[in-house]
Amino acid sequence: VSDMTLHTLNLANPDVLQRLLRFANPQDSLLLTGDGVYLLPQLNANPAAIVTYYRRPDADQRGLDTRYSPAIPIDDEAWVKLTLTHQRLLTWKQS
Repeated sequence: VSDMTLHTLNLANPDVLQRLLRFANPQDSLLLTGDGVYLLPQLNANPAAIVTYYRRPDADQRGLDTRYSPAIPIDDEAWVKLTLTHQRLLTWKQS
């Protein structure tokens, strides 16, 4: 089993996103949930070096146009699968 971390960000704070991206390893993944999906346009302009997912229901509820996003949309079932394929889960919060 590889040493992967799933980083979850559920707030629209670009500073926290930048800290997360500096901390993450190339084999890690990022999941944007809740208000974190508001960071998708920033990631479109500067794609992350790690695989990025977003919770589609959160983007839909906020009326975001995600057609051209490099991030991968997922539902809750796929979220559960992500948690099972990563050794560690790390939720980022405001500091």
